[in-house]
Amino acid sequence: MSRTVFWYSNGVQFTLASFLHAFQISTSSNHINAPIDMTESFGITNVKATPLEVLIKPRLSHKFYG
Repeated sequence: MSRTVFWYSNGVQFTLASFLHAFQISTSSNHINAPIDMTESFGITNVKATPLEVLIKPRLSHKFYG
């Protein structure tokens, strides 16, 4: 594995981990305990049949993100 691929994969993992740590992610309030529909629509590309709606709230106060 080249160094470029190594640093790229670590950068992607770090960015995803930072995002998941900084925000509280939940499904929309209309579907609190409903399972997520993972069916796909028919076509050349894979598109979800029903779009996923999520709510993203910062975990900390806004003054910590400035």
